[in-house]
Amino acid sequence: MIGSVIDSQFIIVRDYPIASALSFLLMASILILVTIYIRRAGTEDLL
Repeated sequence: MIGSVIDSQFIIVRDYPIASALSFLLMASILILVTIYIRRAGTEDLL
């Protein structure tokens, strides 16, 4: 869902600053969630 919003900002609207900011926020939130998961569950569950 958020990917289509980012895509429409790049292709249809051509509002590159907004699209870049949304992409950065998406990457940052994924990084935070993965970091929290690894710290709570440990890396041995990933194998």
